[in-house]
Amino acid sequence: AGYEQPEQWQLALQVILNTQIGLASGILFRLEELRGHCITEMQFHLPVSSLSPSALSQVLVEDPGILRISGGTEWAASLAGWSFTEFTGFLQGFIDLIFERGGRWYVADYKSNRLQRYHPAALNRVMLDAHYLLQARLYLLALHRHLRSTLADYDPDRHLGGVAYLFVRGFPGQGVWLDRPHSEDLDRLDALFHRPDLCS
Repeated sequence: AGYEQPEQWQLALQVILNTQIGLASGILFRLEELRGHCITEMQFHLPVSSLSPSALSQVLVEDPGILRISGGTEWAASLAGWSFTEFTGFLQGFIDLIFERGGRWYVADYKSNRLQRYHPAALNRVMLDAHYLLQARLYLLALHRHLRSTLADYDPDRHLGGVAYLFVRGFPGQGVWLDRPHSEDLDRLDALFHRPDLCS
């Protein structure tokens, strides 16, 4: 039995790599196809001059994409009760995967949560309960800023594809959560993250 475990993991990995994933735009791809054509573990820093829970909550409460999710309004409003004081400095993170398909750029994040089911309602619930939705918005904001600084003709409506959360235990057939907020909603979040004032 001790020799079966690596084989089981290898089989599971092959399923993950070869599962056909559909993006919101209708484009299909497999993770296996992205080898050598993607950015992995990209580090990002979002500058913050002064960020409070209430300001963050207010921006997300006004985001129609969040409000369409059952429980999204309550989740966004609850962030105002978080206990961190006004934050100044830089917010740092690492994005699992960035890739391009059909002229659009996407963020992907892998999750190994063990859920009873992996249908859309269950994925929406865990995205809220684990605050992955906030993580997804921040990852997409980081990609938005990266593309804005590297593509001369950058237009988020043309170049920004969205974010895919891949709950790999649901593969194949389920486990893909997709989101693509409107550019104006991303702009409101972007406005919260300014370069700190370094002048005394």
